[in-house]
Amino acid sequence: MKTARICAILAACLLTAISFAQTPAAPATQPTTRQIGAAISPSEFASLIGKPGHVLLDVRTNEEFAAGHLAGATLIDFNAPDFQQKIRALPKDKTYLVYCRSGRRSKNACDQMRELGFPGLFDLQGGILAWQKAGRPTQGSNP
Repeated sequence: MKTARICAILAACLLTAISFAQTPAAPATQPTTRQIGAAISPSEFASLIGKPGHVLLDVRTNEEFAAGHLAGATLIDFNAPDFQQKIRALPKDKTYLVYCRSGRRSKNACDQMRELGFPGLFDLQGGILAWQKAGRPTQGSNP
């Protein structure tokens, strides 16, 4: 009788340990683990610029870009007729940091890129206007 109780207790402990081992861990809070195309703050965005494999992508017009942009940005105009063709030509093994003036075009660009299978996308929440409001630098004239 005593042996049966000990076996039952050991079995219960073993089942409990197994269930805890199979429980998935909580997701990390790093920006790289967020949903694809997540809008992130200027400070989070800045922390990702310059990291290996990260590409800064400006989706504004040529005129907006010339008036002022983030250093090192690549321009692909979201409103240009060849936007889809240009983003399809981008390597999908990179992480793209996408921004526009206020966040609307960059969100739409991220949505389209996500549909094309790009796994690494971050959108600058509030666009270059929020970037400048946060006191972050730009190249060229003020947009």
